[in-house]
Amino acid sequence: MASSSPAEHESTSQKRNYSGLDEEYNFHNLEEMKQQSEADVESARRLWKRHLISDDIQMDLERGPELFGPGDVKNNQMQVTETESSGDNGEDSDSVSLWMKPEVYRAITMGDKDSFSLEDAKHSVLDQVSPRGNTVLHVAASLGHCELVAVIVNRYPQLMRRKNSTGDLAIHLAASSGHQLMVECMVRQAKQHAGQASGSGQIDIAIEENEEIKKTASRNAQVDILMEENLEKNTALHLAMKNRHYELARFLVEKNPQVSINLNKERMSPLYMAAEAGHLELVKLMTEKRRAEMTELMRGKSLVHAAIKGRNRDVLDAALRYQSTDAVMGYQSTYSTPFNEEGSNLFCHILFDDEGRTPLSFAASVGYLDGVRYFLDKNLDITYLRDLNWKGFFPIHWASIRGHVKIIDEFLKRCPSSWKLLNAEGQNILHVAAESGKANVVRYILQMPECVSLIDGRDTAGNTPLHLATKGGQPRVVSILAWDDRVNLGVINREGLMALDVAVKYAGTVPSFEQLLTWLALRYAGAPQAPRESIRNIEEGGSTKLHLRRQPQLHLDNYKDRVNTLLLVATLVVTITFAAGFTMPGGYNNSDPNQGMATLVHKSSFNVFLISNTIAMYSSILVAIILIWAQLCDLSLVVTSLKFAVPLLGISLTMVSISFMAGVHLVVSNLNWLANVVLIMGSISILALLFLFVPLFFFPSSAKNRVWQYIFSYLLYPLILVIERKTNDDTNE
Repeated sequence: MASSSPAEHESTSQKRNYSGLDEEYNFHNLEEMKQQSEADVESARRLWKRHLISDDIQMDLERGPELFGPGDVKNNQMQVTETESSGDNGEDSDSVSLWMKPEVYRAITMGDKDSFSLEDAKHSVLDQVSPRGNTVLHVAASLGHCELVAVIVNRYPQLMRRKNSTGDLAIHLAASSGHQLMVECMVRQAKQHAGQASGSGQIDIAIEENEEIKKTASRNAQVDILMEENLEKNTALHLAMKNRHYELARFLVEKNPQVSINLNKERMSPLYMAAEAGHLELVKLMTEKRRAEMTELMRGKSLVHAAIKGRNRDVLDAALRYQSTDAVMGYQSTYSTPFNEEGSNLFCHILFDDEGRTPLSFAASVGYLDGVRYFLDKNLDITYLRDLNWKGFFPIHWASIRGHVKIIDEFLKRCPSSWKLLNAEGQNILHVAAESGKANVVRYILQMPECVSLIDGRDTAGNTPLHLATKGGQPRVVSILAWDDRVNLGVINREGLMALDVAVKYAGTVPSFEQLLTWLALRYAGAPQAPRESIRNIEEGGSTKLHLRRQPQLHLDNYKDRVNTLLLVATLVVTITFAAGFTMPGGYNNSDPNQGMATLVHKSSFNVFLISNTIAMYSSILVAIILIWAQLCDLSLVVTSLKFAVPLLGISLTMVSISFMAGVHLVVSNLNWLANVVLIMGSISILALLFLFVPLFFFPSSAKNRVWQYIFSYLLYPLILVIERKTNDDTNE
């Protein structure tokens, strides 16, 4: 019989009437499951490598059946703690399970149900487990063998209550893998088994006489299995939502709405996950079913913030309506703020997330412009609501620190005075943008005439935006601020430091490339240093002295690595240039009167080749000698040696490039187009080398003349662009 297509199966699932699932289910009528199981054997091995298999089963499959113990019962017993419901058979016990036999494991993975009828009933295959505690039901459920699962649960329904080493039931693995038909089967069988267990004894006679009690008991049985949690406190609904099996999630919500608000270890409920995924239908279904359970939900993560993360306005609207009920009104007043909004009660309370952020702050931080507009349409007052955390940010601060210019513009259009807001450290929006390196925000603010007072604004520590950008090692922002005529480069903070003094503190350490470029950007802009008197107390502090005493030995090792690397490069250049000096392009004359002389000595390209090669060789020799001295003495000599060695090595490498270009051009000069290509490629390479080396090592670190300052800064700018940290310039807005 041909298996049904995935599209047909999905259509069948969508048309299924979940209200009729309380009817008795006969496991001997398995036509629908047989259609799916026809292709199980052929697809089993392919399924092993698919993401639908749970992590536990995947690990068992990768390890293979050879890692399972042999089938000898005496040598392969293991003690496994079972968490079986006492209502199943009236007993709770720790039973002894066996390592799963290799032939059994292979049969399960291939979906071969006929193998189990041959097993010895005394030592049933159903008691065997894999190294991760998976029973045959776990394996079959994870791989999607529906018919096999039906046979197992019909013969031994207690296996549905057996957990593996991670606390997962078989229904958890089936839900995680998205096998909806299998989950339905196990839910129905849980109900049927509960009915059979309650159908014996004196008490059950009374239950049978009361049909309502019997239905309630049956419903409780299927509800119980859906409420079971693994070690991560995830239910089957959690796992279905986590793996985006939304049709299966809808079925589980219909069967047990209460599980929608259960919290896992991450304090996420399935309702939160549905809102985060932007799934409006599931959010509405869950909220309609459990409107009275807000107290439990409020212990988890904010539903409104999840809806913002999902970027679905309809879901956001539903979440706000849900959290504006009387249950929210009675929640802790510490975490809510009342608003007087006419004609709507949606904003009677605002909930804060784990980081103390309001929904508007969270929307601004993730760059959700439509969500920001939604909240501002409801109530402009929330723009001035401070977060409940040590940062004390307002929503506009989050937009600034994340680089969302469009959201900042929206705030300033709706609330023109919001640019004046200060966080808990007294920092304005330009402070936080500069410190985080958001050059787009810095440019935007500098272009606003009304925000001139922000340019040299000081926080509680006396730092201006330029100070903070320098501390953060943000060379592009420092360059933008330093070249703005309105920025005062000589502002002194409460530590007695100007911006350049902050950069100079990198000395004595091993600065990052960003910090080095930051220092150079300030020097090229002509930034001054504070008088020695203003920072004397800082330099004479005990902690600073201790820091300076400990640094040399720590960083001498780092400098030694640099010295060794440069020495190796210099040695290689000496070797190459020495060999090139005796293998001249064009060769040598073999006849008198110029025997032994270079044949192309009168060519201009040959002269360029020879001169550049000679410069490269002697420069490299000097570098090697300087670095040898650096290896023999202290840190101060190492630093001084590097100041001379690195520029010389740069000259040497440049000369090697020119020598190669001239030599190749010389030998192909008869073919003009090829000679021109060589010259163009060589020139581009040399220019790139100059752009990388010149700003760092050849120009003075400061210049009095403004023209030279501009030249140096423009040469430095390509390097700043190369190492610029990635920012989010509202690409999703």
